[in-house]
Amino acid sequence: NFIDTRIAYDPYREDRSVEDVIIDKKAECYNGALFAVACLLNQGYEASIIEILAREDEEHILCVYQINGKWGSIAQSKYLGLKGRNPMYASIRDLVVSYMEFYMAWDGLYSLTSYTNPVPLSKYKLKWLNDSRVVIRMAKDIRKSKHIVLVRDNDPKYYASPERYW
Repeated sequence: NFIDTRIAYDPYREDRSVEDVIIDKKAECYNGALFAVACLLNQGYEASIIEILAREDEEHILCVYQINGKWGSIAQSKYLGLKGRNPMYASIRDLVVSYMEFYMAWDGLYSLTSYTNPVPLSKYKLKWLNDSRVVIRMAKDIRKSKHIVLVRDNDPKYYASPERYW
């Protein structure tokens, strides 16, 4: 709720630390996810981030967490459908697939292609809370992480006509 009501979406700076997000009250998906992780860690929950990739579209970073063995997410986005999910998914894959319908390319085909497993944040020793250089390094590490393929080239193509979808 705080992210939705107090933090403005701003796609122009991905280098914001959690401290920067609090000070300037702006974030894009990556900074919003880090802010959400910090909030959940502060409340005693385990949380991490994942990246989802789409063909001919922007990547999206989610804060992911578990409650009673079910996965949920918190995200900052300019699109309501890419915001968080309640913790009701049995796996990270199930959680990611719930975002699929919001990834429709201009050709009418679903475009969500892959995702990462939760990224271990412990190696950064909470420096991402106030050091933008660490935030930049983390972003590069996330991009290099192994992505799990959701859709292969020979999979059936799900299509929505532009007249119907757009």
